[in-house]
Amino acid sequence: MTRLLSLIALAFRIPRKPSDNCVRTPLLPLMLANGLILAMTFPSYAEDGNCFGFQSLAGNPELSLGRINARSPRTYFVANRAEAGDCPSAAAKCRKPSYLAPGDRVIVSRANGAFACVDFIDAKRIPHPGWLPAGAVDREVTSPPTLTDWSGA
Repeated sequence: MTRLLSLIALAFRIPRKPSDNCVRTPLLPLMLANGLILAMTFPSYAEDGNCFGFQSLAGNPELSLGRINARSPRTYFVANRAEAGDCPSAAAKCRKPSYLAPGDRVIVSRANGAFACVDFIDAKRIPHPGWLPAGAVDREVTSPPTLTDWSGA
């Protein structure tokens, strides 16, 4: 947030001479002000049925590892509320074509009723955030690292 405010302050800087490489249009301050407004409203928007993975870590959620269980051969991602107003839900219109297989590992950031907000990192290390049915994700129990874990002893 401090960085965003610094950028806005820089946008209002008046150049000392015409040769300065500074955008002189009033559009830049407007764009930065818009960004500030979006940044301030994003956390509340993210909590209203939308899962953006690590982009929506507002409120400092407790992250955990999870593994897709074998209750079904495919666990399909579910749409955000921004994509379809009634989602996330078990309705057919909320089901996305992308899915995970049993044994796939995910990072769980939060839950919304019967759905968990997860990030799946694929083989190319690209994160794929989205809702999954919470019953399809078994959370792995992990303990916090000890001092010897950090020191490598």
